[in-house]
Amino acid sequence: METLPNWVKVTLSSYRELISLGQLRNFANSIFVSVVTTVIGVFLAALAAYAFTKLRFPGRKVIFYLLLITLMVPAEITIPPLYLVFAKINWLNTYQIQIVPFIAPTFGLFMIRQYMISIPDSLMEAARIDGANEWQIFWRIMVPVTSPILFAFAILQFLGIWNSYLWPQIMANTQSVAPLVVTLPTLTDPTLGEIPLYGTIMAGSVLATVPFVLIFLRFQDKFISGVTIGATKE
Repeated sequence: METLPNWVKVTLSSYRELISLGQLRNFANSIFVSVVTTVIGVFLAALAAYAFTKLRFPGRKVIFYLLLITLMVPAEITIPPLYLVFAKINWLNTYQIQIVPFIAPTFGLFMIRQYMISIPDSLMEAARIDGANEWQIFWRIMVPVTSPILFAFAILQFLGIWNSYLWPQIMANTQSVAPLVVTLPTLTDPTLGEIPLYGTIMAGSVLATVPFVLIFLRFQDKFISGVTIGATKE
């Protein structure tokens, strides 16, 4: 069995330094913001998809197409006016500014709606005959039936929020509320000043990838089944 060269030393000092610099707080910030945004975003997207797919109301198609148009607007264009709005209501450098703007994802609405279209209306009609109201139909029938696409979108939503850099860098860059991806690049040697702590940054990057691996390993079957729906026809 080969041994490591004498000049190679395995150490956890970078992780200890990561903790001493308070990056565990930023790691916890990333988890909190990503989980809350994902849970609320998936729930609201599923509700909206159910309404646009199975309910009838005036202007349904027009409203849906207007929402789809917003997907064509680059996010960078909306940041300056949104910054001014959130500054006036004192939301800068808070958790809510990292959560609230992303809890109604149009892409999630479109993704889940396309799945719900394939669910026959007769399933809901039978539930209505049995006395179920709209909430019971949504929660007890639609959510279980659409669980593959809900899980698939939940993973995409979580990873999107976790990897988000531009928005929190501008809106929430203080140490107490900033996510890990914002604070890692700012780590510099306290003695030498501008020199980055490359070892600590790499340790933080490893820590930042742990949720990706755990989530995919745990839900890979649901994710793959969700994103491949419609790829084949019987």
